[in-house]
Amino acid sequence: MNSWPVTAINLTYLGILWPLFIAAIIRIPHLSTGQRRTALWVLVALFLLAFGDSFHLISQAYATFTGVNPPSPFWGLTWIGFGRLASSITLTIFYLCLLFYCRRKFDLRWTRWLWLLPVSFAVRMVLLTFPQNHWDGERTLWSIWRNIPFVIQGVGVMVILFQQAPRHSFPLRRQLQALAYAMLVSFATYSGTVVGVFWHPAFGALMLPKTIAYVVIAWLLYSIEFRRSDENSSTD
Repeated sequence: MNSWPVTAINLTYLGILWPLFIAAIIRIPHLSTGQRRTALWVLVALFLLAFGDSFHLISQAYATFTGVNPPSPFWGLTWIGFGRLASSITLTIFYLCLLFYCRRKFDLRWTRWLWLLPVSFAVRMVLLTFPQNHWDGERTLWSIWRNIPFVIQGVGVMVILFQQAPRHSFPLRRQLQALAYAMLVSFATYSGTVVGVFWHPAFGALMLPKTIAYVVIAWLLYSIEFRRSDENSSTD
């Protein structure tokens, strides 16, 4: 998947995420105190998405441009390997931020099944530290094990969004539903890549719709909290 068209798409993706994050920084001081406390979780999530994927995608772009994947100063990994690790960590924290965002926005109490999500976060973070991840090598079955708690995190946030959307009027209802469906697409394509590449490398192409799905996720999060309607404001 290291080709010029893929590199162009990846850099365009980063070129959308960073301006969204900057726009959110500019707008957040204009929100009320209550709105700001909720929107802050989205601000942090947008930063994590852009920051972590920058390590991953810029290192891949550099390798495409130069044909060189230089060693990084981190744990004996190359820059591509370190980028994979960095994006895995930041995406895991990204979904933890979305969990706390949902708790605040929808005034959710901790329940047994809701506790499963931070537990999955902790398990995932531990699994990411194991040498079996082979960040600079070929994918192994460990990539499936480390992604099981990650999928649990994402599905949990999706369930919350699907449950909460009907309780709100338009346009927020439609935005929350679209956000949940975009997450569904991202995890379906990501899971297809993680499992499918063991049969054929062509399954790696599923990362492209995953990338588009995350652009949609970022835009919807920004729209809900920083391009606010009266309905959005009344829910905080």
